[in-house]
Amino acid sequence: MKSQASLSRRRFLRGRFNHEQTVRPPWSINEAAFLDTCTRCTECIERCPNDLLKQGSGGFPEADFSSAFCSFCGECQQACPVGALSDSSNSPWALKPVIGESCLATAGVYCRTCAETCDYEVIEFRLRVNGMAEPDVNPDLCRGCGECSSSCPVIAIELKQRHP
Repeated sequence: MKSQASLSRRRFLRGRFNHEQTVRPPWSINEAAFLDTCTRCTECIERCPNDLLKQGSGGFPEADFSSAFCSFCGECQQACPVGALSDSSNSPWALKPVIGESCLATAGVYCRTCAETCDYEVIEFRLRVNGMAEPDVNPDLCRGCGECSSSCPVIAIELKQRHP
């Protein structure tokens, strides 16, 4: 409980009033346990071959999909000396892509970069009544690699936590 209270205080003091959690490295244990376990050694950040992991709030590692994606190589998990990245009970992340208002395709500009870079066909373009093709997301197919987000020229795609 102490960690959850500290996290709430930290968000409040930094002006973060929304309840959206920071995206931790893949295979992170639950947030409260992660904050108690992670020593902020930066080993996972240094070993990430794609430079996805950055030092975030409080010095804890965070995934930054604005310019990188995850290849699920496992380097960060192997580098963690304290087990903060040891949740192997499920997929690396429970993330889903959310396309924002700044998407070029929804503004009538031809762009399909996100669909072209996604190997899992999570994003498909469908013709609308107005004759424009707009993105449709199937979050059930998404592995959460973030390649769609990092390749978007206007950073219109955000990966958010799936909530059960």
